[in-house]
Amino acid sequence: TGQLALTKMFIVVDEDVDVHDFNDVIWAITTRADAERDCVIIKNTPTDTLDPASPLVNLGSKLGIDATQKTREEGFTREIQEKVSVDENTKNLVDSRWSSYGL
Repeated sequence: TGQLALTKMFIVVDEDVDVHDFNDVIWAITTRADAERDCVIIKNTPTDTLDPASPLVNLGSKLGIDATQKTREEGFTREIQEKVSVDENTKNLVDSRWSSYGL
């Protein structure tokens, strides 16, 4: 475990999310996590001595985010959204036309 106990934030994602791609993880959080249902804060836990955000030396809180796709078994009643991907040709076409979109 070592330094793992000092980790401030944990984000859990499904297998279809590339944990090494920041944008992919943010996408999972914004499309699959509800703040009330999927976030947990644990107070008064050990923190890194060098953590400048902690209110006290070696004592702070942790944040956990469940950014997984919820299932019917979990009581999720909305239509489950599939991850959309764009083929490389379409992506290149859109990228080449950005200036003409007026954005």
